Amino acid sequence: MEPGNFAPDGTHILISSDIGMGDAQGQDQFVLDTATGQVRNLTNSTSVWDEHGLYSPDGSKISFMSSYPYRNLPYSDLVIFLRTQVMLMNSDGTNLQQITHFNVPGFPESQKSATVAAVAGFTGDGSQIFATAMGPSFTKTNWMITLEGRCGNQTGH
Repeated sequence: MEPGNFAPDGTHILISSDIGMGDAQGQDQFVLDTATGQVRNLTNSTSVWDEHGLYSPDGSKISFMSSYPYRNLPYSDLVIFLRTQVMLMNSDGTNLQQITHFNVPGFPESQKSATVAAVAGFTGDGSQIFATAMGPSFTKTNWMITLEGRCGNQTGH
């Protein structure tokens, strides 16, 4: 289990975990209700690596790293072959969107070798996501992604 962050309401926390799975290399994003102890799987994808979930400033969105774009490639959920992107979803697990293209040629953020989107979180006003990409030998690059409109704040989604 690995904690993410608390929702702005202070009653829910994101967790990356393999709860109920046979292999930790298939982590999912879970939300824990701290008042009831109820745990709910948001991504429910045992053959996809989902990790490092973080709530947006108003709690309506979650950014996280995922191997979902590579789910059809053999062994894509194993650490040795891991490639991930920054994904965005609603806080209930719906409306999954790919935000980065670190492993896709032709995009400004495209890297020369297999890359893992290590972590991504929102700026305080919800207008940008900061992301770190890690390549071979733990080389890293940092990115600031400007969203079309504010995402994850009370003034607009």
